Amino acid sequence: MSQNNAPGIGAAFSIEELEVESDKYGDTSLTLSNTKIKSNITLEEISMLVATLALGATDVTCFVKADGGEVDYEPLRKSLFTIWHKRELTNVVRNLDNIFESRSFTLKDMFTELRRKAVTVLFDSHIRGFSDTYDKLFWRNRKMMDYFVETNVPVPLEFRLAAQYIVEKELIKIASSIDEPDAAERLGDMMIEARKWEVEVNLQPVRKELETQLWDILDNMIENKDLDAANIVTKAILAAHTTEINLDLWRIQNRFVDVYKKWLKDDNDPFYGHRNIKKLVILLNFSLDNDA
Repeated sequence: MSQNNAPGIGAAFSIEELEVESDKYGDTSLTLSNTKIKSNITLEEISMLVATLALGATDVTCFVKADGGEVDYEPLRKSLFTIWHKRELTNVVRNLDNIFESRSFTLKDMFTELRRKAVTVLFDSHIRGFSDTYDKLFWRNRKMMDYFVETNVPVPLEFRLAAQYIVEKELIKIASSIDEPDAAERLGDMMIEARKWEVEVNLQPVRKELETQLWDILDNMIENKDLDAANIVTKAILAAHTTEINLDLWRIQNRFVDVYKKWLKDDNDPFYGHRNIKKLVILLNFSLDNDA
């Protein structure tokens, strides 16, 4: 027996599985449950008989029958799973249609937000499987890719596709931790490798992640007067420029103005004349004129 609030509905309803059985073989699974749904507002309750039949990740059907409490659950469960264990899928579907009077639902019947969450869960293992395949293909054959380049032989498409996936994933990972000491250098090194292998990289997600991180770093400068942060931003912008990651500098400049307004107006403050600040100011095309 399990109880939880209905996802996406907040605390309006609670769901309690009174009885549940599930079985799986291969990519096919069957679940049957006697479930109670209760309104946490009106305290009304209803029992429902629920079944889910999954014929692979993309073919999932849910059957629902209200007033499940009036159904003799145990004989029904035994009958249905007896057929299931015989691997007679056609008869399983026919029995489900009879039990639920052809009241079935698919992912298309769910609200958009819940449907997206469900699809993510359903395909997670498949996506991870592809990811693992790309990882193995790339890391096991990286030296071979270098050999193709050194001997002036085109890198096979299969290797380039795997490299594209790995490079994009690594670039986003580096961008998300751009405040690490060698992150800017690693960003550049990874792009050099991609060009060497003639891999086309989608830099849009990398740019978005990098801008988000730089914005957070500038926020930290405002709060903590962090001199090292200026150096991190400078290195990241230079690395982005050399790797053709076209940052929205206007947005970064505007945030730096907020830093200026808080910390840089007093030219007697050591922060104002620090070399890290000067480098960033020049890079962003600002003037150190205190009257600006």
